Amino acid sequence: MLELVMSVLQRIATAEGPSRGAVIFVHGLGGDAHDTWQRNGQPNTFWPAWLGQDFPDLDVWTFAYDASPTTWFGYAMELPDRAGNMLAALDAERLEGTPLVFVCHSLGGLLIKQLLRASFDRPGQRVGQFLHRTQGVAFLATPNSGSDVASWADKFRTLLGASAAIQDLKADTAALRDLSSWYRDHAPQEDIATLVFFETRPTRGVKIVDPSSADPGIPYVQPIAYDGDHLTIAKPASREDLVYKQVRRLVEDRLPQPAPGIAFKSKLRRVFISYRRRAQPDAKLASWLHTQLKAAGHDVFIDVGIKVGVDWSTEITRRIDWCDFLVVLLSKDAVESEMVQEEVRLAHHRRKKDDTPVILPVRVAFEGELGYALGAYIGKLQYARWIGSADDGPILAQLLEAIGTGTLQKLVDETASLARPVDAVEAVRVRPSVAADPRVLRQRPDRPTSPTDPFYLEREADRIVLPLADNTGETLVLKAPSKMGKTSLLIRYLDGCRRVGKRIAFLDFQIFSEAELDDLGVVLTGLAAQLVREMRLDPTARRTIASPSQLTEFLEDDILARLPEPLTLAFDEVDRLVERPYHNDVFAMLRGWHNRRASHSWRGWDRVDLTLVVATEPSALIRDVEQSPFNVTVPVRLDPFSQPQLVVLNDLFDQPLRDGELDLLHLLTGGQPYLTRLAFYRLGPAFGVSLRDLDATAADNDGPFGEHLRAKLTQLGRRPDLAAAMGRLVHQGVAPDEALSHRLRAAGLVRKEDGKVVPANLLYDRFFRRVLPS
Repeated sequence: MLELVMSVLQRIATAEGPSRGAVIFVHGLGGDAHDTWQRNGQPNTFWPAWLGQDFPDLDVWTFAYDASPTTWFGYAMELPDRAGNMLAALDAERLEGTPLVFVCHSLGGLLIKQLLRASFDRPGQRVGQFLHRTQGVAFLATPNSGSDVASWADKFRTLLGASAAIQDLKADTAALRDLSSWYRDHAPQEDIATLVFFETRPTRGVKIVDPSSADPGIPYVQPIAYDGDHLTIAKPASREDLVYKQVRRLVEDRLPQPAPGIAFKSKLRRVFISYRRRAQPDAKLASWLHTQLKAAGHDVFIDVGIKVGVDWSTEITRRIDWCDFLVVLLSKDAVESEMVQEEVRLAHHRRKKDDTPVILPVRVAFEGELGYALGAYIGKLQYARWIGSADDGPILAQLLEAIGTGTLQKLVDETASLARPVDAVEAVRVRPSVAADPRVLRQRPDRPTSPTDPFYLEREADRIVLPLADNTGETLVLKAPSKMGKTSLLIRYLDGCRRVGKRIAFLDFQIFSEAELDDLGVVLTGLAAQLVREMRLDPTARRTIASPSQLTEFLEDDILARLPEPLTLAFDEVDRLVERPYHNDVFAMLRGWHNRRASHSWRGWDRVDLTLVVATEPSALIRDVEQSPFNVTVPVRLDPFSQPQLVVLNDLFDQPLRDGELDLLHLLTGGQPYLTRLAFYRLGPAFGVSLRDLDATAADNDGPFGEHLRAKLTQLGRRPDLAAAMGRLVHQGVAPDEALSHRLRAAGLVRKEDGKVVPANLLYDRFFRRVLPS
């Protein structure tokens, strides 16, 4: 059994005062902790010392270990063992909280890749932090490609001889390929900057690492040619040498000086930064906060450089589960971002489960409304305010204090203010809202409400539903997939109910987290609490509700008995109860309320309207027709915009499209109202793009519909069965089974055409064909 020599870190320079981080030099097979980094044994060319001189606030180390060719690999590849030794050395020097940059020569780069992977595989231990602490890696003549191991292994025989080490390199081709793939995928996810050099001159007649071998396969990482051989590439002749200047730049960029007064935190916190990627100054501020929070010793995740796909959506969800704090940047653009809303929603629901993460909102040059979705989750949270770059330092200080204390300094009740009317001229320039805002219904009846929109197109459903507001004792079922305008129509109907003197209660199942929805008692108690709030009753009237019969008694005794007016109960997002073990009981309760108009009219039930909003086909919600509240009336279905309706919209938006172009837009969006409105907004004066440009980038990750598409992908990522079904549909034309088809149709992703299940529109077909596996 091979006896390993313990790895040792040798300190070259010690930071003066607060340290910006540490640079660690790692030599390769046949190298030395000092000789690898200096020319001809001359101490004045030892360039790790140059870095210490040029950066007085930097710690510099070299890593010493037995690297003789005959002992680096034994009977089995010992790279994992050597990585474990190096992790132990880093841990012994207490570097787990220090931002790190590694400079690796030759096969030393493989050692660092293995070290980072070992850290990744030990998340619950101290050494698990080294992956997150790593800010950058410079590879000097390292064979990064996993596709040609045999080729570059033979070249190393020229340099090192025909040793058993080289033979074992070739024997471990599969492991090295896997290591290369792992680094290629995880370096961008961890925001590790990668710098790559390859030699252009032969060593003993052979170029060991050529451009293809050096290429790690990471997007936007371009290997740099160096005028030297495999050995001199690690021995810069002066500070003007390209290798030294690039490594120095890497240190400046990835290990910045901490902001004044900021020092490393002894207790590391995990921070997720949520922001709108395409917006400025959001992206710039997010990047700066990411750098500074990491410099302060925290583990920070930001969505940069991750390839969009199922793995991306899984990573976003995993990181929200992982983080202790979610910093959300709220600009005018961000509050309408479906991805920002989805990330905040996930964080809010997770916090209800185990009190983490703490959500820290930062308003970015924006004092407007948060809208219904964000307002429901973070409207009453304390927030910080950023107006311009002069606020960078104060914002960082507030966030660092908040990360220490769990709170920010300003409290604002966002629900106190409501959306104002938008005139037709302004609306052309206003991005269509992701969701309608039912809070307008909470204003006093004598105040004018504004559930109106100069670009709202009435459909057949409007002509059926709106007159029903004048009746009493109605049961209404609204059915349409996601983003088809159900809530917008519901608000108009409820506004009509209010205008004829009815009391209204908007009860939204969207506010419940997944964990809360698993508990019938929590759901029923939550509905009772919503009723108390909507009816503006004394909060002490709230009670714990354990069963549907108790909620029925509460409604009779505490609500109807106190109300002389008719009452309209509107339940939104009812589908969220599907697949819960108790959903039949709740649906039966609602059917019972419908029936009590006849059997218990003397208790006030004849004055109660019921409105149920669903995305799933009603027949799929409950099998027992005698217990279903969805079959007591004909469901009103909302259809996509027709082509004639696009002509009307085009006129309202000052005709940015010609007749033939309207056909292409209808094909692209399928007439889906939100996507169609968003397309006209992009074609309007604020952007001025042509339909050809919009169509060419429509399915791009950061294209005109990118926020919406990534949000849909994130939602699919939480249901692997749905993602797989959608992948089979777009790639192979294989229709999902009935249950999956119902779920995909409810999400608005598919539709039925001539009896076949097909993608809902060309946009979804293009996007999911690109990001989902077949």
